[in-house]
Amino acid sequence: MKTFASVILLNVFLWQASALFSQAFENKPQNEPTRSDSLAQQFANSKSSIDNFAGRLKRVVTTSDNLVVLGFGAGMGLMFHPLDKEISNALQGDDSFLLATFPDKLGSTATILSAAALTYAVGRLSKNERLADTGILVLGATITTQFVTLAGKYLVQRPRPDGRNNHSFPSGHASGMFAAASMLDARYGYKVGVPGYLLASFVSFSRIRMGKHYPTDVVSGAILGVIIGRSFGKENAKTKRMTLLPYLNNSSVAANLQISF
Repeated sequence: MKTFASVILLNVFLWQASALFSQAFENKPQNEPTRSDSLAQQFANSKSSIDNFAGRLKRVVTTSDNLVVLGFGAGMGLMFHPLDKEISNALQGDDSFLLATFPDKLGSTATILSAAALTYAVGRLSKNERLADTGILVLGATITTQFVTLAGKYLVQRPRPDGRNNHSFPSGHASGMFAAASMLDARYGYKVGVPGYLLASFVSFSRIRMGKHYPTDVVSGAILGVIIGRSFGKENAKTKRMTLLPYLNNSSVAANLQISF
């Protein structure tokens, strides 16, 4: 937890530093606003960013497509769970740089957050607002995903295949990589999304091969990442509308839950 918090603080610092650095290269307008106007604008931008983040976070539990993804993940989990140990034992192999060290570092939270901060910095320096926004969205999706993942690990307490600790479920590498891939897919389309999904699948496979996770850990992490990543990446996501209506007759009292998609 301390390492994770340190990484987040470091990337937030880099994020803010890059913004200040990029502003130094921007031409100041002829009619420069007063300090009070500048502070008011900064406050308005901060409030807008918070509202934007809250809105995207809300989509995680209100977007109808997420129910489909969640149902698919539950089905996959039920299918693979009886074969968890058998598949894990069959796929485990000797450590190597290509199939162990490289994907382990590539899919780490530190790497994803650093890539997000770098994307934001490049976007700001090149005055590409869409690229800068992408960096912010990857940062937000990754932090959200990893907090949910950590909560799952401490709640479930499933031992890893190699017995190192009880934080096997769900896979943080899988959730982080699939969150970034699905966010990029929702934002840029399949030309960026497909390579991202392939890379996420490669990292997830490596986690099973290294004996760090069972297949259901990886599947659950991937589903979690897809749900959060898509929720952050989509601009206009369709939300489900729920209505709870009372039902009365002469012999019983009940509630009728209606969900419209």
